[in-house]
Amino acid sequence: MQKNHCLAQAVSDSAWSSFVTKLEYKAGWFGKTILRIGQFEPSSKLCNVCGYYNPNLNPNARE
Repeated sequence: MQKNHCLAQAVSDSAWSSFVTKLEYKAGWFGKTILRIGQFEPSSKLCNVCGYYNPNLNPNARE
């Protein structure tokens, strides 16, 4: 599979899709919600409590 990069990418995408589908199923089973966000959403710069956006936050400055 290493020689065929297109096939490797397709298998990887399929595995991720299967994982997300199972995760959504289990979350629904337990009454939880799965929230999908974009790949480039600045979620590491948002406060999870108040939602404050800090554009100057460096990933090395985490507590």
